[in-house]
Amino acid sequence: MKAPLKFLTLTAVILTTVALTACTRDNGIIVVYGPTSATGTLIRAENSLVRRGSHILVVSGEKKYFVESRTQNMTELEGQTVYVLGLLEPNTAKTDLPVIMATAVKRSHGDEDLHRFEIPALNLRLGVPQTWAGSIKNKVATFMLPGESTPILTIRLMSGSTLPPGGTPIFIKNRRGTRLSGAKHVADVYILENNTIIELHFDPAIQTQLTTEEEGAVVASQFERALLTISFLSDKDAISQLTGSGAGTPCGGSAGILCESGYFCNITDLQNLIGQCKKR
Repeated sequence: MKAPLKFLTLTAVILTTVALTACTRDNGIIVVYGPTSATGTLIRAENSLVRRGSHILVVSGEKKYFVESRTQNMTELEGQTVYVLGLLEPNTAKTDLPVIMATAVKRSHGDEDLHRFEIPALNLRLGVPQTWAGSIKNKVATFMLPGESTPILTIRLMSGSTLPPGGTPIFIKNRRGTRLSGAKHVADVYILENNTIIELHFDPAIQTQLTTEEEGAVVASQFERALLTISFLSDKDAISQLTGSGAGTPCGGSAGILCESGYFCNITDLQNLIGQCKKR
């Protein structure tokens, strides 16, 4: 018995639609491209002039999608649980995760805000996740993850007024600095302030509860977010400086220095991916 013509036509349309929207990656996973939404933890991706995606969405502990957007500033959402809405598209290489071209990226309900700390002895203000327990004693501030016995972040004054050699030059609120990065997201940031050196030592590698690469990447993104909130109490506009770097401030580089909301990093040095923040 022959199938009705209408049934055959409908089947052909469905198969054609699937063929246009689905693609099998090299690992055998079938990806359906088109309108999509997803909820996960947003972390920053490594800079690339080829691969698409400025961020990665981690879903249930697995890196699931790259995320990029022409309209959404995702800097302040790094390390948080977010809802992403957009169009799922192929990446530059078939072996790379697909990329969501996001039209909306919103913090999920119930996710934490930052807690603001002022450290007068260091002339410093910064914001860290609410779950990081802060302690300030004299000229040393420490921040602990719940249930841990060693600080994930220590901020202190160093002797002398010379930045350590090597590392990546950075600017934080127009102060010169340098950054040394190690394995497992360990980082040391040094800031020259009023002929003194402020050191921020970030060490997720010694945290017993961070057992996966994704968990380390999440707290690393939270540290990057904290760096963006740094301001100096002696600055008249310190309160308004909590969200990032304004026009003309150096950005990019191997440290991935980002710009504040309303600005973008205009790359001028393609080899080192260094540029300056410009208003959108």
